[in-house]
Amino acid sequence: MAFPQKLQILLNATGKTRAELAAVFGCNRQRIDDLFSGRVSKIRPGEAELAAEHWRVNPQWLLADEGEMFLQPEQHAHLLRLKSIRDGTEITRDVPGLTAQEQQQIQQLFLALKSRNAEMVRAALGAGADQEMIRVPRHALPAAGVQAQLSDDTIVDHLAFRRHWLTGVMGLDPSQLALIDMNGDAMAPTVAQGDLLLLDTRSAQSWRDGLYAIAVNGMLVVRRLCQRLSGQIEIGADNPFYGVETLDAQQVARLDIVGRVVWHGHPL
Repeated sequence: MAFPQKLQILLNATGKTRAELAAVFGCNRQRIDDLFSGRVSKIRPGEAELAAEHWRVNPQWLLADEGEMFLQPEQHAHLLRLKSIRDGTEITRDVPGLTAQEQQQIQQLFLALKSRNAEMVRAALGAGADQEMIRVPRHALPAAGVQAQLSDDTIVDHLAFRRHWLTGVMGLDPSQLALIDMNGDAMAPTVAQGDLLLLDTRSAQSWRDGLYAIAVNGMLVVRRLCQRLSGQIEIGADNPFYGVETLDAQQVARLDIVGRVVWHGHPL
């Protein structure tokens, strides 16, 4: 079949005009007239893809006289899905630092927009909102008698925190966080009994002045570590009824530090 004849059959079947075809191809009207006159013998593969995307035309029919004129709905949906993944991937290449989840969300959003499906768009945007939240495990440890170590077995629930606040503001690694409840009044009035504590467990490897959760004789206690000018370390409580211990660097190195307290929540 001569290509100008094929184009005319396509316009007749779709009810479209040459001007509308030019808009779909993203070219000027002169190119369309040249295609119909035979001065230009064939279309570009990219133009066939655009016809497939907008009018559900089978690109193989346009380019090689293969198959039916129009794609089946499921074939069209598959084509849109592949194109959205390709477009999303091309865009994300220009944005360094995106996670795999964020790249996938962009691809899902492209697919939803191409499908002109409002529910799919809302779902894609909702997925992005979910990815902006980090679920931090909350642990419940026995008061005494059992080794005070955080593990999957001690997780009782999770609380959600904004990713930007955890990583951008606080500079924390979401995979190295844990929540515990304050037990006792040793850190009053700074931290009260039952307050929720966010621990940075990376700090178990190194320390600086601050509040720490320390495993002592099967219990998890919270104390303030402070380095004196002499180089010795004070371990104490904010509650004046508790004493202060002084340790040297070697003794501190032997402490079983579970994590540094970086935030606490207090009910009103």
